[in-house]
Amino acid sequence: MKRLKYFFETPARAALSTLCLVLFAVLLGVGILLSAGVFSKPPASGRENARNLNHDPSGQTTPAALPEIPAQTKAVIPKTPEQTEPAVPPKIPAQTGPAAASESSSQITLEEAKAVALSDAGLTDSDVTYLKTELDYDDQTLIYDIEFYTKTYEYDYEIHAHTGIIYHKEQDTYGQHAGHDTARDLNAPPFSSDKTSDGASGIDLETARAIAVSHADLLLSDVVFTKEKLDYDDGLSLYEFEFFYNGIEYEYEIDAATGTILEFNFEYP
Repeated sequence: MKRLKYFFETPARAALSTLCLVLFAVLLGVGILLSAGVFSKPPASGRENARNLNHDPSGQTTPAALPEIPAQTKAVIPKTPEQTEPAVPPKIPAQTGPAAASESSSQITLEEAKAVALSDAGLTDSDVTYLKTELDYDDQTLIYDIEFYTKTYEYDYEIHAHTGIIYHKEQDTYGQHAGHDTARDLNAPPFSSDKTSDGASGIDLETARAIAVSHADLLLSDVVFTKEKLDYDDGLSLYEFEFFYNGIEYEYEIDAATGTILEFNFEYP
């Protein structure tokens, strides 16, 4: 007690002692608060737990057990049958020529080509006998080549396979080249009985010219003649004409004795 009185004998000592007590109490309280905060922290998780040590009863320390983590498994992808590329069919060489062109949707058929030729000749299918009907090329142009004959004439037509236009045509008196007598064209215009330049009875040049132009369904004023000739072929007297209209070339052979059209054709430029 004497020691305690020593600290409080004078007012100065008493004040200083009181201040010291207060400071001591403050420090003690702060220490208690700090201690309480440390022990109240939650246990570490994850890898920090692995560093904590557990003490067993024997005094030996063992590593803290890690929490069990479910084993991750890889997704198993079911195996599918091996895919194989489809077999590639063998390449078929591209067709060329008339066979390939016949598949074109813009091409007329053979029957249509025959109808064009028959219509131009003024005949029907029952009137004629066909010698040739085929799809062919002429100067790189696809055409139907159609040949037929009647009791009087033999016809040769080339029909454009895509447009149906008559590309070329010829008409011969049937049997002429075999030595048969020529027959008069019943549809030909009447002819005069004037004498030819060789003195034989028949038609003159003007009449023959009119027959050719009329057969082409034109007028004399429409055409330009490039050839007018009286000629002989196998003892037959005939007129040969060549003329143009609108770029189309016409060729005619007219029997000088009868006025019969022996042969004709025309070609587009």
